Amino acid sequence: MSSITTTAIDTPSRRSLEQTCDDLAFLALAVVALVAALTFHDYGLGWDDYTHAEYADLLLRMYGTGFKDTGALSFANLYMYGGGFDMVAALLHKVIPLELFETRRLVGAVVGVIGIGVTWRLARRVAGPLAGLAALLLLALCPIFYGHMFMNPKDAPFAVAMIILMMGLVRLADEYPQPSPRTVLIVGLGAGLSIGSRILGGLALVYALIGFMPLFIE
Repeated sequence: MSSITTTAIDTPSRRSLEQTCDDLAFLALAVVALVAALTFHDYGLGWDDYTHAEYADLLLRMYGTGFKDTGALSFANLYMYGGGFDMVAALLHKVIPLELFETRRLVGAVVGVIGIGVTWRLARRVAGPLAGLAALLLLALCPIFYGHMFMNPKDAPFAVAMIILMMGLVRLADEYPQPSPRTVLIVGLGAGLSIGSRILGGLALVYALIGFMPLFIE
């Protein structure tokens, strides 16, 4: 009976379905990336774009002076947020022939597409290729996420950082008690980016610790 069940599970048609879902996911992600690349410059200014651009300059000045100029740490309320997104956009603006706010839209598009891709891989790992494809399409077609990834320098990068952390934690649970170096890197990257985007990202590590506690007790 078990051999019949195994044969049914491993049929070519099932493998074909999984491969088809992966192929469609790759295609959908490529289409999203292409559309984002062709349209990022069509998005206008966000209400706090100028404030974030100034914050980036202050942060770069702080690092450039070896933390002697700490004006960024008391600028508006942005000192409570990480400035990684803003600094990347400011630095990239110095080397590519795009206007500053177009550069910010481009960086947002790249971050958003990465988030969609990681969401696909996470859902695929948890529930299979069909779930991965569904998660990719649902997120890519969500107007709030897709629009905010171009315009929102706080919440969209934070969401992407959190999904990277979640991917790392799922891999960590799968590979416990001997996680691979790649998994450890993903967890560290996700945690660092999450806390760097918003200090509340640190709560994710607290929740993760609570979730892993049964493993430690054993």
